[in-house]
Amino acid sequence: MAANLYRKGVAPSGAQHSLAVLDVSPEPYTELRNQLEADGNSGQKGADPFEIAKSIEDLVTTSDFIVTMLPEPHHVAGVYDKIVAALEKLPSNTQERIFVDCSTIDVETSLAVAKKLTGLSNGAKATFVDAPVSGGTVGAANGTLTFMTGLPRLGALDAAGSSSSPASAVPLASPAAVAEIESTLAHMGARVVPCGAPGLGLAAKLANNYILALNNVATAEGFRLADSLGLDSQLFADIVNTSTGRSWSTQINNPVPGVVPTAPASRDYVNGFGLALMRKDLGLALAAAKQVAQPLLIGDATYAAYQRIEQEGGENYRGKDMSIIYQYLKK
Repeated sequence: MAANLYRKGVAPSGAQHSLAVLDVSPEPYTELRNQLEADGNSGQKGADPFEIAKSIEDLVTTSDFIVTMLPEPHHVAGVYDKIVAALEKLPSNTQERIFVDCSTIDVETSLAVAKKLTGLSNGAKATFVDAPVSGGTVGAANGTLTFMTGLPRLGALDAAGSSSSPASAVPLASPAAVAEIESTLAHMGARVVPCGAPGLGLAAKLANNYILALNNVATAEGFRLADSLGLDSQLFADIVNTSTGRSWSTQINNPVPGVVPTAPASRDYVNGFGLALMRKDLGLALAAAKQVAQPLLIGDATYAAYQRIEQEGGENYRGKDMSIIYQYLKK
């Protein structure tokens, strides 16, 4: 995502926007460096074409548009506590900061962060938008992600852009902020979908990932059943993908090694959407359903299956793509 932001984030003057990055481990810096060098982008004397921020405070001080993406709700809450502390040290007349959080977390945590950013003690201005993504690592690399955003839909803002979401009481982003957010996200994805109000981008993502979590298990079971009955997996994939069983899990993220060369299954299930992350997202969807008293027929059983597979897979499954469930079913 950062590589695509750098490649396409060209200012109207033709000058490249500066890009600063910050991560808790060095591996993403190396990956980003390799991608940009492969494009022919490198600084003077081999210097990186991007900056590595020294800290969250450094990032907040020097950047006016910040995209965050973190694994779980407590990570988001912790990082944004530091962001709020850094913002409150800036002069009140500092240029408005825009924060776009692409994490998949619960709606309540996201709204709590948004409220903190709209009530800074020094009067500094900040806009926060939830914008979880769908499309997986392939979509991130190819710039084809879908962003589901807590932005107002066309026509929802009043002339001053001061309307609020009735459910959250968090102010909607201004028209200027909406335009900047959507144009920037378009550098990293193929579709930016405003869902209407703060928190609704996450609502869309959790409901989507509920479906994905179930499809992932069903796909692994279906392909394992076909194999056990003597069907060739490639032939079965061709049948399914032109039939009623077709889904992202069968067509793009197929769990059988070799069936889809670009799928994680064809590279030992690495560099995909982790099994633990899928279990986490399913848990968030189940919690959201309970909050609105929405019954789910097979959600709890599917969550228990993810837990069991994680536990029994242990270190062998740690960090592996969720489609490794297919291998688990070989037992």
